[in-house]
Amino acid sequence: MDADLEVPVTYKNQELIFNAKFIQFGYSYKFEVDVNGIIVFFEPDEERNFRAIVDPTIDHGNHKIDKELIKLIAEALATMLK
Repeated sequence: MDADLEVPVTYKNQELIFNAKFIQFGYSYKFEVDVNGIIVFFEPDEERNFRAIVDPTIDHGNHKIDKELIKLIAEALATMLK
């Protein structure tokens, strides 16, 4: 995945960097982020916060998404774009 933005996150005392690809459509946009093998889309909601969306039709096998990690990525994106 080509990275338009590197998103640094401190998670469980580790510094992690996630590559985010910027996708624009119409007047809106979202970021595509590979979170440990699962593609997560972050898009702005009505309150200008980011919500995470995972395609439910894709089989992710045994991969699990940690909600705390998703929250941290969303917060980091919001901070970086202010």
